[in-house]
Amino acid sequence: MKLADADQLVFNHPGLVAQPKMAPTTELEKTARPMPNLFSVQIAGDVPPGTYEARAVSRFGISNPRSFVVSNLTEENDTAGNNSAEKAVKLVPGTVVNGRIEAGQFDYFKLSLKKGERVVLECLAQRIDSRLDPTIAVIGANGRELSRIRDTVGEDCVLDFTAPADGDYTVRLFDAIYGGSADHFYRLSAKSTAYIDFIFPPSAVPGSNGPFTLYGRNLPGGQNVDGLTIAGVPLQKLQVNIAMPGDDAARSQLPLTRAARPRQAWQTGFEYRHENSNPAVIYFAKAPVIAEVEPNNEPTKPQVVTVPCEYVGQFYPQRDTDWVQFDAKKGQVLMIEAISPQLGLGSDPYFAVMRVTKNEKGEETMADIAQVDDPQDRSTKIGTDYDTSTDDPSYRFTAPDDGTYRVMIRDQFGDGRKDPSYVYRLAIRPLEPDFQLLSVASQPTAGGNNNNQGSPLAGVMLRRGGSTLVSVTVNRVDDFKGDIQITAEGLPEGITCRGASIGGEVNTASLIFLATETAAPWAGSVKIVGKAKLGDKDVARESR
Repeated sequence: MKLADADQLVFNHPGLVAQPKMAPTTELEKTARPMPNLFSVQIAGDVPPGTYEARAVSRFGISNPRSFVVSNLTEENDTAGNNSAEKAVKLVPGTVVNGRIEAGQFDYFKLSLKKGERVVLECLAQRIDSRLDPTIAVIGANGRELSRIRDTVGEDCVLDFTAPADGDYTVRLFDAIYGGSADHFYRLSAKSTAYIDFIFPPSAVPGSNGPFTLYGRNLPGGQNVDGLTIAGVPLQKLQVNIAMPGDDAARSQLPLTRAARPRQAWQTGFEYRHENSNPAVIYFAKAPVIAEVEPNNEPTKPQVVTVPCEYVGQFYPQRDTDWVQFDAKKGQVLMIEAISPQLGLGSDPYFAVMRVTKNEKGEETMADIAQVDDPQDRSTKIGTDYDTSTDDPSYRFTAPDDGTYRVMIRDQFGDGRKDPSYVYRLAIRPLEPDFQLLSVASQPTAGGNNNNQGSPLAGVMLRRGGSTLVSVTVNRVDDFKGDIQITAEGLPEGITCRGASIGGEVNTASLIFLATETAAPWAGSVKIVGKAKLGDKDVARESR
């Protein structure tokens, strides 16, 4: 959209407020006037560190959201010119540098460290809507490359470096395919504070308060873990107690404040920080959580659980296969679902369900009931482009007889990877019909490259006397067949939306927003809400 006449900058947090930057008065111009497209942003002291949405408003409408990061580090801007090692910009631990990469160029930084000093270099790029695919390298005083990293957090990177000697080290940042433009921006930080790689268990029951183990680097009071590494870097662990939110509002929200991939759209949870660490997500479990206990990698040594449960484990070490055993009654219906790619991981889970019987000698026999790869229903899409399907398999299990059953689960990519952060959740639970909503303001452009499951989203623009469409998709959980009344709440005067009513197996709807000829200019947020009956209970679900 055109931003030539942008006169507002709006955020999705009330503590972020922008005012137009005013040009100074002159002899010829006695009255201060707004400077085009320049704003001063005030950040309230109670705004938590995190990634927020910023949108520009002009006479042409409201823009798509872009990421705006609030941090607790010292902020600096790269003034350019540091595209050679001789012109490296000083990078001090506890600071973050905002910059951009030009095509075919490198950005250089100088890092002064004492022997044994450990810093975590983190580059935010694709997590804040940048086109940069960053690579970080650390070079010693003799010109030798000491360490290099790429693609550790999605396509962004984190490099953990411990200085082998006192001295100055050169940090080189560049695009993996040597691209560059104004859209190849980044935030490069050097921190000696805690960095969390993953949390185990990855989920807990809403409203609970229990122990979790943080795995990461520079954890205050953390203990070294023998043999546990990520990208060759040893990890520490620290046990903490974390209180899980239990209110309905928290349980209905997307757990990520930063940009999320469509395959993560249906998960719920919240972001946790330990002191000044990076955020890590803890998810809301669908049943009481049971953590993996080794040895459980042989069919004769399964871990026995009681259903319903959410069994949580790791696809680790390399080629790991886990076995879980439970009892069920004839005719008992259970949903068995694995959750791992939906946590933002590059895994591809597969599981098999088997019946266990014994002969008169006590010898066991296992018979296949199902082998499950990918979901049974992959139809949850908006239009032809916004695909929320994943590689997480699910299976509706009906026990053929009273007896004992085993589930074998493994990662089909696990033979070539050794990464303890690849966790999974295996829910074995009764059916609990429910629904979720997801809205997209405008149809993404067809024919794009969707390999990264990303689609640029515009803002809703509505002209006086005009109309616009918002697409809504419904995730009908566990065969929910009830009617859903979908409405828009918080509309200003002059704007109307009749809503929609869908039932049965329908899982899409279109909302038409209409503006009168006299509607006043306005920019803000509205809620799309679905209401339905779950049994004899009236429930409301806010759309994402």
